[in-house]
Amino acid sequence: IPGTTTPVIIANLNDNLDKYKPDMVITMMGVNDKGFDLIKEKDRIEVKIMSLIENLRDYKLIKRIIQGLEYNAAKNRERDAEKKYKATEEKLLHQSEINPEDRDTLIELKRLYRSHGNLTEFETIARRDLSIAPDDAIALHDLGVAYLDQEKYTEAEKIFNRIVEIYPYDYDEQARLANIYSKLNMTYKAREIYKSYISYYAKKGEFDEDIEIRLAKID
Repeated sequence: IPGTTTPVIIANLNDNLDKYKPDMVITMMGVNDKGFDLIKEKDRIEVKIMSLIENLRDYKLIKRIIQGLEYNAAKNRERDAEKKYKATEEKLLHQSEINPEDRDTLIELKRLYRSHGNLTEFETIARRDLSIAPDDAIALHDLGVAYLDQEKYTEAEKIFNRIVEIYPYDYDEQARLANIYSKLNMTYKAREIYKSYISYYAKKGEFDEDIEIRLAKID
């Protein structure tokens, strides 16, 4: 159309495509812009709307591209982490087969499994470690934690009871046992341990707000 300027072509482009449904479109723009008041053309409402729509489309497209890149990057990180995890697991399991009683390897395996949320494997290795060192504080603690992570409070109570019997001055483990008693609704036992814990640290001039709150909740 003679005299048509670029903003008008762009503003009416979609309507004309829908109207005429051409197989191919060839257009020349810019020739008629010289000498026309482009600022005035851009002030036309249809040009403003078209410009807004185009900007919105560009924004959505860019946003989708960025989201796609972020998604792919996250997936690549997950794959890399999984490969690293599998390689570490395979290495440690192999070392454990060579030397079944190497506790350092078993401890690394326990840490690996727990950090990745593989609680069944964590419990299995913790049981194995405890069978090698039945009275070891770390072996007992790890199996107790494996039970706690899976909310096996009855099994955990037995383990932490054993810990405080062997290590009666480990007040942190006593606090864990008290928490277990609370979970099992054995509040009278929990109360007794909490008070003992608070008294012990009060003599050292220390204060544990969390334990105070837990005691207040069951009193």
